[in-house]
Amino acid sequence: MDEGLAKVMQAMSIEEDLPVTLTEDEDFSAAVPLSKESFQFIIDLETDLQTVMKHGFRTFDDWGMVMDRWMEFPPSDFLKKASVWIRLHKLPVNYLTLKTIRAVSNPIGHVKDIEFDPEKPHLQEYIRVRIILDLQQPVRDTKLLNLPNGGSTTVDVEYERVRKKCFHCLRLSHEKQRCPLYQGLKNKSGNAGDKGKGIAITPLVHRQHHPELVGTLMPLLSTPTAPPGFAP
Repeated sequence: MDEGLAKVMQAMSIEEDLPVTLTEDEDFSAAVPLSKESFQFIIDLETDLQTVMKHGFRTFDDWGMVMDRWMEFPPSDFLKKASVWIRLHKLPVNYLTLKTIRAVSNPIGHVKDIEFDPEKPHLQEYIRVRIILDLQQPVRDTKLLNLPNGGSTTVDVEYERVRKKCFHCLRLSHEKQRCPLYQGLKNKSGNAGDKGKGIAITPLVHRQHHPELVGTLMPLLSTPTAPPGFAP
C-alpha cells in the first residue's frame, strides 16, 4: 500500500462519536410551548411572578387557566390541580361548625383555608373555603349531606372564577361537543341504529387564536421599554 492510499484509509477510519454536552448557560435553553394547551411565560421580576401566582386560578374567555411556577422535571400532576375558592350555600345552621365545613369540602378538594370563626357572628349567606381542586375530576354544583337524625339536605357549591365546563362529564377542560364520553355515547347510539353499518364520526375542533393573549390576560407580563420617568 502506497503512502497516499494509507493516508486516505486513515482518514476514513471510524472514530468514537463524542456526545454533545450542554451547560447551565441560559443561551442553550428556550421557552417553548409545553403542549397544544400549555404555554410558558417569562416574567423577569420575582415580585411580579409572586403577584401573578397569588391569584391562583384564572379565566380567559370564560375558560379556566391553571398557572404554576415552571419546573425542569415537573411531577405527573403538574398543571392538573388548582387552588380554588368555593362557597358553600345552605349549610344547616345547627351544624355550622369547622368540622362540618371540612367534612363537606374535603370530597370536593383538599382543604387549605376556611373563612369561618365560630366565635364571631357570621353575616354572609355562604362559607368560603380554599381547596386544591383536581381538574381531572367532575366539578359538581351540589353535595348531599346526610344528617344524624336520619334526614338529609343538599349543600350548593359555588366555584369562584370558574365559568365554563362540560355539561355532560362536568369537567373544566372542554365543552360538551368535544367531550370524549359524550362522543362515545353518540358513536354507540349511531352504530346501534344503523343495523350493523359502521359510522365514523370526526369531531370538529375549533381553535381560537388570540393575538393579544399576554396583554389581555396578564398586563404584568408586558414589561416597559424604558424605566419610569424616561421617554420610551
